[in-house]
Amino acid sequence: MASPKAAIANSLDANAWLASALGRACYQLRLGTPLGEDDQTGRLMRALASDSVFIDAKLPVNRLDLTGDLEVHGFRLIDTNLRLARPARPQEARSIPGVTVRPAEPPDRFGVESLARRSFQSSRFHADPQIASDKADDIKARWAGNFFKGARGDHMMVAETAGVVVGFLQVLAPGGGLLVIDLIAVAASHRGLGIATAMIAAAENDCGAPSQLSVGTQLANTASIALYQRDGFQVDDAQYVFHFHGTRSRP
Repeated sequence: MASPKAAIANSLDANAWLASALGRACYQLRLGTPLGEDDQTGRLMRALASDSVFIDAKLPVNRLDLTGDLEVHGFRLIDTNLRLARPARPQEARSIPGVTVRPAEPPDRFGVESLARRSFQSSRFHADPQIASDKADDIKARWAGNFFKGARGDHMMVAETAGVVVGFLQVLAPGGGLLVIDLIAVAASHRGLGIATAMIAAAENDCGAPSQLSVGTQLANTASIALYQRDGFQVDDAQYVFHFHGTRSRP
């Protein structure tokens, strides 16, 4: 597992994109030290607490000194996120009868968004009982759709059969030879055929010349973890994910 990182400064930053999806003000809390009475970030968060806001925070699992601080301030543990990684290994294209894996094109947008809308029931948004399922579905559809707007993702591979999108892989290329799997989905009717692995292989071959692959998934998503481990990925890091809903957001 990755070594502990140096403590970061506390900050509370607005997330305009998520706010547009949830229909209320959204913020991301970065926490490196406890939220003391004199902490400016803590004061801002407490000022927002009575409003209809959503705040998320991620903590390395070795920062148990801070998890209690979040819980005292009304945050709820929603998810444990695992980061897995492996060296890239250019490989031959994988052939699946009746399925074509290729780079995404603008006409694929509807099929990709539709698939994303129904494919992520294990996400942290779906795990949060205070976020309606249709809202959580919409977040993932918008997330994938942002690729076609040039707003998120550097590459996307799709798998299609008979002109229908049955899988997609959205990746980020932040530099330094790293390729990050941002979103991946395969239609329920086509799982077990090796489509996810074929899309990953295609990305390694066609999305630059990566030296390292990285992906995040939920601890509860055992099927996803097994898929990545079969493909040679190993756990590299883990984070707790907390959500906070202002008092006007709560049932």
